[in-house]
Amino acid sequence: MGTLVIPGVGRVLTDASRHTVYVHDGPKDPRKPHCIGVCTNVWHPVVVAARTLAPDLPGTGLKVSVLPRPGGLDQLTIGGRRAYTFVDDKVPGDAHGINFITGIGPNGPMVTWGVVQLPAKAPDSLPLRPGTPGATPTHPR
Repeated sequence: MGTLVIPGVGRVLTDASRHTVYVHDGPKDPRKPHCIGVCTNVWHPVVVAARTLAPDLPGTGLKVSVLPRPGGLDQLTIGGRRAYTFVDDKVPGDAHGINFITGIGPNGPMVTWGVVQLPAKAPDSLPLRPGTPGATPTHPR
C-alpha cells in the first residue's frame, strides 16, 4: 500500500500498483461483500495475502482489517469498509471513481464511492503488517 497526492483531491491511499483506493458510503456488512459478480468488473476488490493484519496504518489514523470474499480471497477493509480500485483509473493519480454512484443489488440502496483520504503528512509507503503470530484470524475459513 502507499499514498499519493492527487491535485484537487489531496493525499489518498493507493494499492500496491499505486492505483487509488475507494470505499463506498453504504451500510457496513462484514458478512458479505456488497460488490460481487458483474460489479467487480468495475470495482476491483483490494485483495491481500494475510488473514490477519496489524490494525493500524502508522501515520494515517486508519484501521485496517481483512474480510473473506467468495472464492477464498481475502479483502482489505478500511475502517470496516471493503476497499476497491476503479476500472477507469488507468495510471497512478487517476481518481475517476470519486462520487460514482451505484446501487447495491436489485433492490438495495444507492451508494456513493469516495477515495480513502489521508493526512497531508502521511508517509508515501504504507506496508501492511501481518497480525500478531497466533492471533485469532479476522475471519474464520
